[in-house]
Amino acid sequence: DKVLFTLAAVASQCPSLEQLRTILASALEVDKDAVDGVFCEAGEDVPLSAEDARLAGHPTAKACRIGADFSGDATGAQAMLPKVAQLPDSTTPVGNRLASALGGVLDYVGPVQQVHKPVH
Repeated sequence: DKVLFTLAAVASQCPSLEQLRTILASALEVDKDAVDGVFCEAGEDVPLSAEDARLAGHPTAKACRIGADFSGDATGAQAMLPKVAQLPDSTTPVGNRLASALGGVLDYVGPVQQVHKPVH
């Protein structure tokens, strides 16, 4: 069974797919081998606020779409749904691990949002 999700974020760029796979596995506390179908698509430039531009070191960032799927048995996939739903919320341990890890490899990462609810 699989859990699929897509997130949207404004970021300086997409991390490499291997970095993203490691980040997602770490955020969700799963084995890296369970993370599959990882993607990040950098879209249009997005102007940053003066403060964010100062922090990022440049006036724009990219609109990025990030996603993956997680493989596991039916019970594991069902248990993964609430954790995946927490990815965009930096006030949760899962979302905080995601935000911290992305911030560690990118110049700038803005708020992360779910494009759609995780699907099992």
